[in-house]
Amino acid sequence: PPPNSCPIPQQYVTPLFPSGHIIKFLLTSTWSDPHYIGLNGLQIFDAYDRPIPLHTGNASAAPLSSVASLPGSS
Repeated sequence: PPPNSCPIPQQYVTPLFPSGHIIKFLLTSTWSDPHYIGLNGLQIFDAYDRPIPLHTGNASAAPLSSVASLPGSS
């Protein structure tokens, strides 16, 4: 774990192959970057090991913004 991080308490056991309609990721450290966590990709697979395509209709992020909204960007 990164320095100065704390574990997130979890009162349940995550199954090896979770199923459902919502998968939520709680990313808790930016590794000192004030704006981004450094995630450059995310890929989710179905029960048959096929990638599930992600697009704006089935994926979202909060806050939703772009690099242009950062201070000092034009």
